[in-house]
Amino acid sequence: MRIGLVSVLASLAILGTTFSLAAQQTAPSARLVRAEGRVTLNGQPVAAGAAAVALSDVADLQTTEGRAVIALKRGGTFVIGANTSARVHANGIYNFNRIEILTGSAVVLSASSSPVVVCGTEARLSSGGVFRFDVLSAERVDGSQRCRIRVSEGGASTPGVSVSYVLRDGQEMVMNTRAGDMIPVNPIPAGALDDLDRWAREHAGVSR
Repeated sequence: MRIGLVSVLASLAILGTTFSLAAQQTAPSARLVRAEGRVTLNGQPVAAGAAAVALSDVADLQTTEGRAVIALKRGGTFVIGANTSARVHANGIYNFNRIEILTGSAVVLSASSSPVVVCGTEARLSSGGVFRFDVLSAERVDGSQRCRIRVSEGGASTPGVSVSYVLRDGQEMVMNTRAGDMIPVNPIPAGALDDLDRWAREHAGVSR
């Protein structure tokens, strides 16, 4: 667990809680910009190669043997892997999206945005980061969900019971609201990058 990283925490707090009047007036909505394989949006199939479509205030996305790319509000990319379900919220007048990852795996490349991701518990992401989320199990008997977050670049914070965890690039942890303040933060294992990570970077214009 990394605590006391003042600069990272300050940046995350500012990004997560402030917005400008201009952003309120001009921020575009998130858009589904690419679909491959079997993808549905609000229960309706999306044809491969279809034109980009603006998402509604609450948009449900699901893939089976497919993948999808969502351009986020105010910049950034949300990439959904195969056999994954997620929900993207427009988040009202704020200049970032709120994303729920319900099942499967996804990658967020935050670019100039700073989205909030709910997966196991809430994670606030820095701008200019690359983040991987994997739901490790469906909702358990105690009502909790276990979700691994990996921070390849940037920073993220997620609440424990009495303290906040702060992750920097090269770190991972399992987010679970029932695990208290004793969750280990570990280095990302060597060779952890997989096809979804590489595909996400390719389609978000990230070369490495």
